[in-house]
This record gives sequence, structure tokens and C-alpha cells, in this order.
Amino acid sequence: MGLEPLGVRQMLPVPPPVGKLDGMSVGKSVGKSVGELGTPDPLDPPDPPEAEWKSQTFQLPLCCCTSATLLVVLPSLVTVNGTVADVPLALPAPTWKLEISGTFSIFMLVIITFYAGELAWRERDARIDQISDALPVPTWLPFLAKLLALMLVPVVLQALLMLCGLGIQTAKGYHHYEFPLYLEWLFGWQLVDYWLICVLALTVHSLVNQKYLGHFVMIVYFIAVSFSDLLGFEHKLYKYGTDGGFTYSDMNGFGHFLVRVRAFEAYWVAAALLLAVAGYLFWVRGTTSDWRGRARVARARLTWPVSIIAATGAAAMAGLGAFIFYNTNVLNPYLTAYDRQARQANYEKQYKPLETAPQPKITAVNVAVDLYPKLQLVRMKGRYTLQNRTGRPIDTIHLVFFQGDRLKVHALAFASPARPVVDDMPTGVRSYRLDSPLAPDATTELAFDLEVPTVGFTNSGSTTDVVYNGSFVNGQMVLPFIGYQERAELVTDRDRKKFGLAPKDRMRDRDDPRGLAENGLSIDADFIAFEATIGTEEDQWAIAPGYLQREWTQGGRHYFSYRMDSPILNFFAFQSARYAVRKDRWHDVAIEIDYQPGHEYNLERMIAATKAGLDYFTAAFGPYQHRQFRIIEFPRYATFAQSFPNTIPYSEAIGFIARVRDGDPDDIDYPYYVTAHELAHQWWGHQVPGANVQGESMLVETLAQYSALMVMKQKYGDAKMQRFMRYELDRYLIGRSAEQKKELPLDRVENQDYIHYRKGSLVMYALADYIGEENVNRAIRTYRDRWAFKGPPYSNTVDLITEIRAVTPPQLQYVIDDLFDSITLYDNRAQSATATRLADGRYEVTLKVIARKRKAGELGKEDDAPLHDWIDIGVLDADERPLFLEKRRIDAEETTFTLVVPAKPARAGIDPYNKLIDRRPKDNTIAVAVE
Repeated sequence: MGLEPLGVRQMLPVPPPVGKLDGMSVGKSVGKSVGELGTPDPLDPPDPPEAEWKSQTFQLPLCCCTSATLLVVLPSLVTVNGTVADVPLALPAPTWKLEISGTFSIFMLVIITFYAGELAWRERDARIDQISDALPVPTWLPFLAKLLALMLVPVVLQALLMLCGLGIQTAKGYHHYEFPLYLEWLFGWQLVDYWLICVLALTVHSLVNQKYLGHFVMIVYFIAVSFSDLLGFEHKLYKYGTDGGFTYSDMNGFGHFLVRVRAFEAYWVAAALLLAVAGYLFWVRGTTSDWRGRARVARARLTWPVSIIAATGAAAMAGLGAFIFYNTNVLNPYLTAYDRQARQANYEKQYKPLETAPQPKITAVNVAVDLYPKLQLVRMKGRYTLQNRTGRPIDTIHLVFFQGDRLKVHALAFASPARPVVDDMPTGVRSYRLDSPLAPDATTELAFDLEVPTVGFTNSGSTTDVVYNGSFVNGQMVLPFIGYQERAELVTDRDRKKFGLAPKDRMRDRDDPRGLAENGLSIDADFIAFEATIGTEEDQWAIAPGYLQREWTQGGRHYFSYRMDSPILNFFAFQSARYAVRKDRWHDVAIEIDYQPGHEYNLERMIAATKAGLDYFTAAFGPYQHRQFRIIEFPRYATFAQSFPNTIPYSEAIGFIARVRDGDPDDIDYPYYVTAHELAHQWWGHQVPGANVQGESMLVETLAQYSALMVMKQKYGDAKMQRFMRYELDRYLIGRSAEQKKELPLDRVENQDYIHYRKGSLVMYALADYIGEENVNRAIRTYRDRWAFKGPPYSNTVDLITEIRAVTPPQLQYVIDDLFDSITLYDNRAQSATATRLADGRYEVTLKVIARKRKAGELGKEDDAPLHDWIDIGVLDADERPLFLEKRRIDAEETTFTLVVPAKPARAGIDPYNKLIDRRPKDNTIAVAVE
């Protein structure tokens, strides 16, 4: 389950890098006489007349008129994108800008590249360049006019883009227009990015002096910047126009990203000034086209004023570059992706032998957390209680930190005398040898005082756990793990091969004793006692798992004390923001949603899903273990929801601002679904954790999927759920086609989300259809009653499947094998369907179907399997409602059925609702020909 288990993920587009430039900086000499600019070209006369200046401004209407024609095209470009066309009704204006402008960026780059060539070659293409060059104007004038005209293109397009965004926003019914944010994003940040490209494009055409070669150079530039990270060239100091980007959040605004962005944008402005000077120096005028002649003309144009401008740009670039380098390479370690992978490889090579070393387990955590949002700093002080549960003496305790290179250790000491024997914090390992070994069942304490500061800024990315408003700190990212952590190893065989590591072993077998002694969520602890005190800024509210014991202010800071009244898994997080609160109750359970003011759109859906889930889960699976259930919003820097004990951090991007069309049969109420899924993890993962072996994520994620699906089915009915199941089928088939190692059956899944989420949904939904929802729930309840809150050994999928087999009729035992123990695929299709109207008004349908069953191996090789299966045969009306739906035993590849239905049929087929995994589900039904 990795570092972010118990969560539903959705990916959102990341906004493109942006910069800022004073667009007039290259034209500050416009008002000066040619004498002030130095020696003119042979064709440059002194003092251009006003009429000649006007003659150059024809470049502006050329681009403006052409850009205006895009007004017709632009709305279609925006609405074609599904993300924008289907933007939720409640989506705030800032996110509108992110989605629309992000979609439009590539189009903008193409326009700039094209018009740079058209402007540079306009006179030559029209064969009037000799006349134009003979006009009594200085060389800088046409160059500047063309540059300004080109820079006006993105201005016009950004304005049109803003109008389109406002129009779509109005059409969708969202009338909260945040004009300052539109202007800041489109014209204060992104426009400058485009202006930098304008300068580069025109300079390229000036230097290259070949129209199509200039276009080619710009294409090479775009490709090089896009793929340079993959080649190991990651520093933004040598990638023109890049600054690492930022993410806008309603909760945190532009937040802490702007220091880095402004530094890089100023750096590239200086670079653009140098490029503009180079473009002017080599601007072609007259018949001189060879490089030697052009270099001679450039030297003549390099007058003292031009030299001063160039020197100013170079000095600014050098100074800003030094400032950026100091932040990215001195204050912070500069690590490429390769460097980070090398650290992981080194961790495994050096410390893998520690994996089998006996280690104590954490039994209690008491922590004081100080959050400093303005400083982006978190400090945690407290203690672990450790117990030796191995049955052998322990003489050395190994601590592992996931941010060891950023961590500032103020104190780290055991209650028993101990001395450090390994101190490798860059890798994240520190080991202590105890003066007296820790005896079996004996306990000790580890006191810690750890700080993760934010110093300066990094080359890319930013600290997003502690932010001005909306901090979300996972305890595992600061506090130490006990013992070797396999999750820190390189995963893919391709990455491992680069560093001389053997292909990664499969997860432990389901019956492996070591794996059964650990739960998959935190291998260094079973169930623990938990207590936390959180300090934050005075106007913010801080939240942790547990129940609020006390709240107070002291020294301008706001403090909260939380304690959990029952043991929990070693999995907790801390959040802080200026929240509004919506409260409700379900029997004796307090329901609370802490959210960003203005994000009220789906609160009632979340509360309804919570109540429906508590109703269903307690009746079907057993009681809820807490007296409170909280949903806490956090900024859109991550896009998931995650289940901690009685608290659910929930990204603003995936539920709070979603639009759900209740009247649309194809729409999915995903805020309702995600809430139910995360609530279900309070049973599957927190009450019943799976053993750290193959199949663990089936016990946690697949059961949560099933639980949420049943709650959704109760609300929306089986017919609407078919839309969701078809989506899950598509995602599973896509996922298995991209498998890099080996696909395993569901009961041996190794945390592949396309299996435990997508296939898991299909399997459990089909299982409920075959043996009945009540029987499935009875089996799961028996499993839960046996394993809830049990320490080692933990359960595996054999334990759950045993309970399922116990409630499955003998003739359907094969279904359990097909769904859980193998990779079973079907090739079902309807071959023909005809209908005849009977005298009583009913219709007799003759349906011919083809059915094949195949079993796939781990590497995808498929073999035919015997077919003796019960499969749905259905006849549907025009609204896809069943006129006839019944399971029939199919033993042959081709089968013909004669059915009588009460109304006019529209379609008929085999497995019409795709309950089985079929790679071509659309051919399962066929239109009925009514005779």
C-alpha cells in the first residue's frame, strides 16, 4: 500500500510553469535618437520621421486581426477538452483558469512560433524587403515593432481566453467572478511565460535566417525542454523559461511558491534581454546574408548603449543565477531523479541485511507537534514506548527516516543507555547499540525532538505539507520507523537494473510467517496507544486522530490536545487551517466536516454518504469503533482522500468542488462514493488490517470498494451502477495491458491499484450477483468478527475466501476459483437476435450467442478453459431496462435461446450488464430485429 495507503486517488493536471517579464524592457530606447544608440548601419539614417515609425506599426494589426479570428475557434478549443467541458457547477474561478489555460498552452506556443516566422519573413516573402530595408529607419525599429506585435498576440488570446472562461462559468451557473485572480493568473503570470517565448522565437529567426529552419529550431527547443528531465538535465537554470511551476489552491492561494517563481522569472527576463540584443545585432537588413558579413554588421551595431544594455542583462542574469544556485544547491541539496534513485539503491545495498534483525515494536506514541505555517516548519517532540515481542534479546535498534536529508535532530535518545553505531542521515538510517540488550517482553522508551525546516527554495517542487493555510503532515514523514523498511527500496526492475540490483522479489507468500507477524500498514507496530498535542497559528484550528481533550491559546499560538480512547494502528496525520465547520450526528457518532469557507457545495452529500455508510456497515459488518467521524479538507497539492483513525483528510480537488448532475443517468456521484469508501476503511484497514503478504490490499482496498458500491447501489439502484462498473472494467483492462512485471490473481495482488480497485470492484459486484448480497455480507461479517483488532498473526486472503466459500452453493464454487484464484477472461458476444410479435402482444425473441472462457497466466499467455458456467442471458428495452434477465448454464461455444418478453425488445445478448470480465464488452448485446 506504499506510503499513502487507505486512499482513493485521482489525477489532476498540473499547471504549466509560469514566469514574469517587463515586456517593454527591450524597447526602452525607442524615444532616443540614433546618435544616442551609436553608429548606425549603412542603411540607417539619423532621426526617422514620424511617418516611418507609423509605417512599421502595420505589424500590430497584422497579428491582432489574425488573432481576433480565433474568437470563433477558441470556445470550441476550450470546450472540446473533457475536463473543462464537464467542469463541475461548483468549480471556483481559480480552478477554471487552471484548467482552461492549461489546455490552451500548447496551442499558444504553436501560434507564437508560427507568427514569429511570419513576422520575420513578411517582407522577404512578399519580395519587398529591399524597398523596406532602404527606408530611412534604424534597424532597431522594425525589430522592436515586430517583437511588440508578436507579444500582443498572447495578450489578445489571453483576453479571449478569459472571456471564454467567464462565459463557460456563467453558462454552468457559477457566478462568483474572481476578476483579480483571472487577471493575476492570465496576465500577471502566464502571459509573461509567453512573452519569453516571443523573444526567443523572434531571436531564433533573426539568427538562423531560414524560415522553416527557425520553426524547426523552436520545435527542437520545445521537445528538449519537455524531455530534458528524462535525460538527467533537470536544473531550471539552463532550461529557458522554466521555473518549476506552482499550483494554485483556494485554501492557500499562490502560497509559498512565489519566491522561487519570481526569482526564476527575473533570471529569465535578464536572459530574454540578452536574447533581444542578439536578435537586434543579427537582424538581417539588406543583401548581406553570409555569417562573416552578418558578424561584421553586428559588430558595427554593438555600440556603447547596446553594450550597456547587454552588460546589464548579463550582470542581472549572473547575480540572479547566483542567488538561485545558492538556494537550490547550497541551502538545499540538489538531487536529480537519478540521485534519488541512487540513494534508494544504496539504502538497499548497505542495509538490506538488517531486514531480518529482531526489532522492538512501538506500543504507544505521545507527541507534541508544533506547526509554523508562515515558516513552513514542523517540529515534533515526544516519545515512543517500545516492546520486545520477538522472543529474543535485542542489542541494536535501527531507526529509518524518510526525510533524513532534511531532518534536523535536536534530540534522539533511548531510556536505556545506548550509543550510535550508524549515523547515515542522508540515506535516512541511524542505529543504536544498547549497553544492555532488551530482553523479551521488556520495554524501553525512545525520546525524540525532530524538526523539518524549509530553507530557501529548491530547484523544483516545494514543501506542501506545512503551508500558510491547509497544512497536512503525515507522521510517517517526520517520525522514525523502527527497523528496515522495504517500502524505501526501488520498485521497478528497470530502475533496479541501472544500479546493479536483482529484480525485486514478489511480496511474501500468503503463508509466510514473517509476513503474517506484520500488518501491511505499519510493520513496526501493532495496535498502539496514541496521544498528541498540536500547536499552530492563533487563527487556525488543528486536528489529529482522537478526541479533543483541551484547547487553549498561549504566546500568540493556538494549542489542541487529542487522545484516542482505544488502540489504533501506527498511522496518523496532523492538519491545520482556518476552517469552517459543518456538524451533524448519526446516533451517538458526531459527524464533522472541516472545510474551506466557500466550498459548501457537496457537504450534504458527504454527510448523507457518512450516515448511509454507517447504517449499512454497522448492520452488515459490525459496529463503528469511534464516537466521531471527521472529514478535513486540504489543498489540491495532492488529489486523494485518505483514511486515518476517525479522520479523513480529503483533497479540495476531488470532492469539495465537484458538480454532480442528479438528473444525468451517466453521471457518477463521486463525492458520495469517495466518502463511503474512506469510511469503509474504518473497518477494512483499521479494524481488520491485513498481513504484510500477497493479497493484503484485497483485504483493505477491495473490501472498501465493495462496501462503498453497496452503499451507492442502495441510493442509486443497480441500473445506474452499471455505468460505474463499465468504467471499472475499462480501467482494469487498460491497467493489465500496462503491467510491467506479472499480473497475479486478485487474492495474491501486490498493491497494483488496477487489480485491487478496478478488478476488485468487478469481482465483488459479480460475487454479490451470483450468491447474493446477504450471503457475501454474512461471510464478510464472520471474517470481521474473527479478526477485528487482533494482533499478530494477521489475516490473509485465505481466511476471507474460506468464509466466502462457506456461504457459496456447491454448483457455484467454480465462481470463487474464477474470481479470486485465477485470471479469468471471457469472450462473450451476441451473434444475432430477432423478435416476432405474438397475438397476445408479447414478443418471442430468438437469440444466438457465442461464449468463450480463457485463463491467463502471469505473463499474459491465455489458454482456453472448459465452459460450464452460469451466465446472464438478457433482453433489454430501449432504456436498457431488462425485459428478461436470467442466468442460464452454458456448456457450448454457440447457443441459441428462445425467450418470450412482455414488451418490444431493443437489444439482447449474453452478460448484457458486463458482470464478467470481457475484453470486448460492447459486443455482448446486439440490436433486435423485429419482424
